[in-house]
Amino acid sequence: MRTLSKLGRLTWLERGRLLEACIWLGMMQTSIQLLTFRFTTRFLGLTIGEDSRQFTGDQIDQIGWAIRVAAAHTPWKSTCLVQALAGMMMLKRRGLPGTLYLGVAKSTNTTSSGSIDAHAWLSSCGKILVGAGVHERFNPIAAFKRVGS
Repeated sequence: MRTLSKLGRLTWLERGRLLEACIWLGMMQTSIQLLTFRFTTRFLGLTIGEDSRQFTGDQIDQIGWAIRVAAAHTPWKSTCLVQALAGMMMLKRRGLPGTLYLGVAKSTNTTSSGSIDAHAWLSSCGKILVGAGVHERFNPIAAFKRVGS
């Protein structure tokens, strides 16, 4: 009930941004489950590299907020990769710069199942939109920006 009461206090613009974030999170979750990562990045128009363009304004912060809030309330687990891809698409829709990073844990220890600890985060204009707080524990191994950026 508290969530509905909080939703009622949001502006229509914020509600629309949350709805857009939910849609992108669902699309990226489906993409990750059904397609290869290589196909997903190509389909979304991403290429290897970092986007160093600058932008002033609060749209970047608002996109990060919308993705984080929506991800906390999706009926599926919105992983860091799903959030970063969704945020990248919201930036792309607005023509804003962004870099999606993939990283592996700085310690070379594997998890108990033998897999490597990995993380994805999204940066724009020096700000971490999603994946902040833990990204420092990871060494970036790949960065993606929009084609033509």
